[in-house]
Amino acid sequence: MRTFIAVDFPTAILSKIEAIVDYFKKKVPENALKWVETENLHLTIKFIGEIDPGKLEQVKSVLTRCLAGQNAFEIEVAGLGMYPNARAPRVIWLGITGGDPLVRIHATLDTHLAELDIKPEGRPYAPHLTIARIRKGTDRKTAQAVGETLAQFTTPLPIPKVSPPPRTPVMDKSDADLTLEETWLKARKFDLATNRKKAREYYEMALARDPAYAPALFGLAVLDLEAGLYEKAAAQLEKTLRRNPDDGPAWYFLGVASLRREDPTSALRCARQGARYAPTASLAFDLAGRAHAALRQFPEALDAFQKATELNPDDAKARDHRLLALYAAGNEKDAFEQARQALSQSPTDLVPRALLALQGEKQMERFAREVRDFVGEDDFTMIETSLTFADTGLVAEAARVLSATCVEGVPQCERSPLPLYYLAWYASRQDNLTLAKEYLRLTSKMPRDCVFPSRPEALDVLRYATTESPRDAWAHLHLGNLYAHLGQVEEAAGHWQEAADLDATLSVAHRNLGLYAWAEQQDLPNAEQAYRRAIAARPKDQTLYRDLAEILLAQDRRPEAIELMESTPVDKLKRAEILILLAQTYLDEKRYDEAIDLLESTPYFVNWEGQSITWDLFHGAHLARGRQRFDQGDFAGALEDFEAALTYPENIGVGRSNKPQEAAAQYWRGKALQSLGKLDQARAAWKLGAAGVEGSAQQNASRDLCAAALEETQ
Repeated sequence: MRTFIAVDFPTAILSKIEAIVDYFKKKVPENALKWVETENLHLTIKFIGEIDPGKLEQVKSVLTRCLAGQNAFEIEVAGLGMYPNARAPRVIWLGITGGDPLVRIHATLDTHLAELDIKPEGRPYAPHLTIARIRKGTDRKTAQAVGETLAQFTTPLPIPKVSPPPRTPVMDKSDADLTLEETWLKARKFDLATNRKKAREYYEMALARDPAYAPALFGLAVLDLEAGLYEKAAAQLEKTLRRNPDDGPAWYFLGVASLRREDPTSALRCARQGARYAPTASLAFDLAGRAHAALRQFPEALDAFQKATELNPDDAKARDHRLLALYAAGNEKDAFEQARQALSQSPTDLVPRALLALQGEKQMERFAREVRDFVGEDDFTMIETSLTFADTGLVAEAARVLSATCVEGVPQCERSPLPLYYLAWYASRQDNLTLAKEYLRLTSKMPRDCVFPSRPEALDVLRYATTESPRDAWAHLHLGNLYAHLGQVEEAAGHWQEAADLDATLSVAHRNLGLYAWAEQQDLPNAEQAYRRAIAARPKDQTLYRDLAEILLAQDRRPEAIELMESTPVDKLKRAEILILLAQTYLDEKRYDEAIDLLESTPYFVNWEGQSITWDLFHGAHLARGRQRFDQGDFAGALEDFEAALTYPENIGVGRSNKPQEAAAQYWRGKALQSLGKLDQARAAWKLGAAGVEGSAQQNASRDLCAAALEETQ
């Protein structure tokens, strides 16, 4: 039995579609298309194909289950398309907007119909309404004509004219002219732009003027929370609440800091205060639920999470917490059923999927396979999922999910140590110290550079690792990287030094110490030595040579920097930024021949849109060498350089701008032609230069020189 799941359209919609089809029928050859009869028009949600009639009731049951709890939603029929394309159309269709719920329903059906051995389609689902097909036997020319005709019909959308909001004058004022409130506002601007360092600077500047200024205390406290500085955050928030006891967000974040300090009783007290205020009520109830879970009070946790979801039905995290609390409270059957319902609404939600996987080993194995198939950042995402379990007191389940997806389901050569560090920490929280030590032993056998812990929770994880395995150089390296990410650079440097002392071959530790000495301490000699140790540990890493060259240049040691860049080991090509830096340094050293040879001999450069650095160097080198030749009386050689400066070689990767900065080259080209006795050609060059667009100071000065040269040679 040929089967599909589809949506019928109301009569009013069908009438409008019929009118559209009648319009199109008048525009295309009469027998080229087979039009779908109006009564047969439908929107396919899932094509199943041939199935045994005995399975039909099972399919209906799956459909009923998948649609349970689905709210009504609106879609719009809009736009015309052709498959595969307008040059050779086979199917004509109308588009569907607002079809995201249909995509979710389709994905849910795919998941559940797989249990009936009905395989998913091999292509992504895109809701559309087929209105016609090219008839068999229609020649290619006619089909193409149909496509071209139909492709002409568009529905342009009006684009409203919107003016950008005016820039706040606060960002342009000097610090001395800022009021207290403006200082805080500037900090807030940096905070919203995720420039935490500058935000912290201006919050502290505001507090230097008024140590009890609540908005700055609060802003600084949130930054401290994000950096894992829970004691400092709590101190700032307590000051904030002394100034304003009715600050709901301050109560909420103080509760978060308490929970992070493993003080759930204080967190619960703060949550109760935060729940009194509408803006923070749902967040506070969610916090209360997590505090109850930490105290193993699961019925109370479930009640709190229920209130959080009632207050904010769109809070996916609270919904996940409620589901896990239901499971933790012993209501496993209800939890699994509600997890299925949750997946019918949001098929990609990992928490209900992971919860269902706890039903048995087969389910867990299948979940692990699915995760590796459709999740992008596997380790990061599954660590986050496991932490959701741990937040609701389900530490053993958190470990099970993380182990299945990031250890057992992964070939050993592809495993990352970060999930294993988390598993060691989870084991320690269950007092299974033997298992924790085994996980830490395994991490020491899998050194990996590209491990990027980023969450504040990872501080406890990696601190545990470095405490229990103090000679694990990689654990110190990863902890240092996390501290640096969270803005605690001095703590980071201590762990990088520990890592380098434990294992001198850890190039990244030496490099990071070099960056710290260079950027934070402005200690260029120490930075240089650290980079030389990094290169000794990893002599083929071109980025190390690039950074060391910049350190040498910062010390005005250009010849040494040139020698270093020239000696950079090459696999196929030198990195573009090294080539550009080397060309610039040649130019600064007046080694024009070498700069030009380097730029012209490089097979290609790839520039960002709007970037012109490679042409600027090429242009500048030819211009400088041309002037040198001109001063030496080699006017023909100079002319060659000035004319080359006006070209845009393909390998340079920069096209001619709509505002070309060429006046200087035209002026000197004219001077060379004049010196060669070709005055008419010289004047033509100066006319081009004088007519050039305004631009840089050099461009504008050269335009004036061209105009003056024309006057002088009249």
